[in-house]
Amino acid sequence: MTILVTGGTGNIGSALARLLQAANYSLIVASPPISGDALEQTKPFFKVAIGRGVKRFVLITATQAEKGDNSQYGKVHEHLANLGVEYTVLRPTWFIVTGKGRIPFVSVQDIAKAAFDALTAEKSANTDYFVIGPELWSYDDVSTRISFLVILPEVTDETTFTQVAAALREITGRKIVHRLISLEEQLASFKLWMDEEYAIELNTYEGRIASGIEEKNVGHPKAIPGKRKSRDYLEANKELWTKA
Repeated sequence: MTILVTGGTGNIGSALARLLQAANYSLIVASPPISGDALEQTKPFFKVAIGRGVKRFVLITATQAEKGDNSQYGKVHEHLANLGVEYTVLRPTWFIVTGKGRIPFVSVQDIAKAAFDALTAEKSANTDYFVIGPELWSYDDVSTRISFLVILPEVTDETTFTQVAAALREITGRKIVHRLISLEEQLASFKLWMDEEYAIELNTYEGRIASGIEEKNVGHPKAIPGKRKSRDYLEANKELWTKA
């Protein structure tokens, strides 16, 4: 069996490729450019792949992209489910928040492992699963933990980011203010570096996160919980936030 990994040079794709290679699976890595209408661009791919004997597909979308909704991911999910082939749709959470809501942040490695299991399982699930991390953190929690690791060793888990900002003001003599941005400001920021349709879609997800929608995935019967904690990632990569 040969497995084609699209997006194989990206974070998840490359992690998946390493798992497959370590398990001695034959694989092909590809990175086709996709922009604009995802459904119209993936339809020909599915048709050609099925015509050439591909039996199983694993699609990675997002927690908030429901099958058949108006999102890019939801449309592709519905199309794949209706093709009559073996499939699994993995819907991982992600690392983008407004600051008010909490997310069970998931690691690239845990998403890749879920994809590996779906591809190599004896029987296809033919359904979708949430892929989530083992703990709930807000953006404030992440910011405080970074400060704990690289700036203020005395920060504890109970310290708020507002307290961190106050301490940094005292230490540096600079005015440092912690302010949650509004969804309108977030949307304007998104539009600076992505097309408007995707910016609006992502901003909608942000609003739902702020209302606590991601927290509901913890303990969900269709959730695949990862093993790697946000703290593990931050500690392993603290040099990213440390001045050289």
